[in-house]
Amino acid sequence: MLISLILLPLAGWWWTYRQLSRERSRNDVLQQRVLTNLVSPAYLSHEIRTPLTVIKGAAEILTDGDLGPISPAQRQFLETIAENSATACALAEDFLVLFSMEKSLAQLHLVKTDVRQLMREAVHEFRIMHACDIRLDNHGAPVFVDADPRMLKQVVWNLLTNSVRHGGEGTHIVMRVSADDGIALIVVEDTGIGLLSSAADDDPVRVSVGDLPQSGSGIGMKVVEHIISAHRGTLVVDATLGFGTQVYIQLPVRGLG
Repeated sequence: MLISLILLPLAGWWWTYRQLSRERSRNDVLQQRVLTNLVSPAYLSHEIRTPLTVIKGAAEILTDGDLGPISPAQRQFLETIAENSATACALAEDFLVLFSMEKSLAQLHLVKTDVRQLMREAVHEFRIMHACDIRLDNHGAPVFVDADPRMLKQVVWNLLTNSVRHGGEGTHIVMRVSADDGIALIVVEDTGIGLLSSAADDDPVRVSVGDLPQSGSGIGMKVVEHIISAHRGTLVVDATLGFGTQVYIQLPVRGLG
């Protein structure tokens, strides 16, 4: 009887302790999941874009005069706010794209790919979405490389997007595909102001992707650089102030290199 009186409270204490320990472990796991979500790129990108979108929307409403007349000076300030908010939102989106691309590059699916055919498809799809002047110089026999078609098509889209974004109205874009000495060469050339529009002179400048301005082109070109590097290729960017940009991509032809 005495032993029972002693063991019963101990058993109750032990059961309570075990239950509290389990609950604490569950809480620790949930807390870790919450913290992981809080620092995830998708969450951070969303948290950055949301207030910026509100700021941009408010500035546009005021600019349109929906809440009353504004002075020319006020309009200029509001347009600056809206423009910079849009740029910051684009950077947040590019950050998320770059993170997603890094994960995809770890799982490249390399297959025998005809570069000429892929260029034709990518340019055709881009023309449907964008009204721009693109000439594709892509005649000749198929050029096969070991590539992930989805990733390589992303390269073409990023390069064409940069040309349209930075070239301005009336930009002429030329894409060329050729092969020589075991190397497939892709060239994207435009007649816009150039990615380095702040250059000091009119001489052609060969730049690394890291030297490109980060607002609008730097991250997109960084994605291109990562994809090409993962395909054992090289990327070269030539820019001339007022005369456009030339991007050269070299990939090893299938079965060589």
